[in-house]
Amino acid sequence: VEFLKVLISEQTGIPINNVSVTDNLTSYGIDSIGVVKATKKLSDFLGTPVAAIDVFTASCILELASFSEDLLSKTQPQMARSIPVPIKRINKNDIVEFLKVLISEQTGVPIDNISVTDNLTSYGIDSIGVVKATQKLSDFLGTPVAAIDVFTASCIQELANFSEDLLSKTQTQLSNNPPDVPEAEIDSTESVVEVSKSRQLGIRLLQFLALIYISIMLASPAYLSITAFLNSSLCANKSVAGVPWLNYIISLVFAPLAWILCIASTCICISVFGSSLLGLNYDLTSEISIYSMDFVKWWALYKTQEISSKILATHLRGTVFLNYWFEMLGARIGSSVLLDTVDITDPALVSIGDEVIVAEGVLVQSHEVKKGVLSLHPIRIGNCSSIGPYAVVQKGSVVGESVELQALQKVGGGEHVLKPNNLDNIDKNADLPVINSKTQYDTIYHFMGIYLVGFLSSLAAAIAYFLYIKFSKHPPSLQHFSFVCICGAFHWIPFTVIAYASMFYDVPSNPITFAISFTGAYLLHSLILIILTAVLTRLLIRNQNQTEFKTWLQCRMNISCHLRCAKLLSGTEAFCVYLRIMGAKIGKHCSIRAINPVSNPELMSIGAGVHLGDFSKMITGFHSSNGYTR
Repeated sequence: VEFLKVLISEQTGIPINNVSVTDNLTSYGIDSIGVVKATKKLSDFLGTPVAAIDVFTASCILELASFSEDLLSKTQPQMARSIPVPIKRINKNDIVEFLKVLISEQTGVPIDNISVTDNLTSYGIDSIGVVKATQKLSDFLGTPVAAIDVFTASCIQELANFSEDLLSKTQTQLSNNPPDVPEAEIDSTESVVEVSKSRQLGIRLLQFLALIYISIMLASPAYLSITAFLNSSLCANKSVAGVPWLNYIISLVFAPLAWILCIASTCICISVFGSSLLGLNYDLTSEISIYSMDFVKWWALYKTQEISSKILATHLRGTVFLNYWFEMLGARIGSSVLLDTVDITDPALVSIGDEVIVAEGVLVQSHEVKKGVLSLHPIRIGNCSSIGPYAVVQKGSVVGESVELQALQKVGGGEHVLKPNNLDNIDKNADLPVINSKTQYDTIYHFMGIYLVGFLSSLAAAIAYFLYIKFSKHPPSLQHFSFVCICGAFHWIPFTVIAYASMFYDVPSNPITFAISFTGAYLLHSLILIILTAVLTRLLIRNQNQTEFKTWLQCRMNISCHLRCAKLLSGTEAFCVYLRIMGAKIGKHCSIRAINPVSNPELMSIGAGVHLGDFSKMITGFHSSNGYTR
């Protein structure tokens, strides 16, 4: 009873003294996800598996405590007798058929209409249904299954593979471990790699030094780009001396070029000082201890690539420049490849064939850290393949030629996915690919689009500056204006600090005043950028002469605006207002915690009272082998 009171207090934040053993559990606001977490902790506390459905149906703490006591009394005599339980032989086909029957019972969908590759969420199974299905699956397999594993499975095929693996591991443990050996003793016999305190301290010191090296690699290109911007602006201003306001226009035009130069120089810097110095010989090294120098080198390179990709390379998505980015980092990428993701964690271990399409949010992960060991295995994606939005390709996977991976599908470690027989399934509602990669003007179009995205942000900063001097009655300053334009183009606080240190020598005397001024400027710039983006995207949509470039530019402006301005609004009513400004139809009393940047918000419609959690994804358009589908 005391453990359950503490557990409810931790889950809800209610003081233990206010938790009653007779009050209904639902009165404390515990949802189905909280029940799953509580079940796991209760199972660990009792030392025996507890079904989530039993916790879910308990009316109060007293009833749940009585059930737990009965469960312990039934379990302990069985453990004492140690009678070997006959192993139930279940193959994968049995599991698949059972899951199809289970889904049919839960949803009412005929068994013949249930596909083993369709996403489970498409059948309308909610979190309560998942808890009930988990209990039935555990009974069928004869071994406990965690609800979170059922909840995260993308399709029946994946859940069947997981269940088969779980069953084989359980049966192996039952056959290898004598029944009279206590569980604690079995756990203690596992091999544990002992690492000395001095070695751990040395690795931590090396990681601290690696953080400094990472900061230098990321800050140096920004400093060089800002310095080049200042020198170029100075030379240009001398040549147009005497022409009023022209020097301000030059600073506004040059600021996005400095941002693009920063992206290019960062990629070169990581390639020269990161991949060359920190890269490992992957042909000789596939498994590395996390307490080794090689791991620290890999980690430093991985974090540098991750940060630079999330901050800079994300603005190159869907362009040929993203292909160049990953090729500079070591990836082998064929011709006419369209990449709409930056989540390629180990580029040097990735090989992508010709005419491959990798859609938004795809995770290509060539590493895994498990039991103190880093495993690295290459990933190969064959020619003419297409990987759907937010799919996952794990280490050692091989995606064959002309393979279509659907959205949210996962290719497990070491799996080989081959071309299905029933290909040539063309979507008639698909548009042509946005900016055909075979066009000779691709590079020019993509560069213009990237520049316009940066220019729009600099323009918003310039408007904010002129509004400031208008209401504050301060005279305009070219130095301040140039700083504002640079901050608008780069739009990342560490880069803003670098720009300030490069352009000004004095430090603000009052930190509170500086913080308030900076916050106000940031909010004003974000508001103006949102309005400018909404106006321009509407003009592009209403334009009768719609081209592939305009469609692509509209998507890039929407995504860039979300990345620069909307992340801080997540979970607030202001975020719903932002989406309405961008053209989405959002009902009243909606709660949107955090969603991905939406490329076409005008195609999004959310009813009143809807709640979207932290990991929700809204996909209004994505790239595939059939073109750009909206």
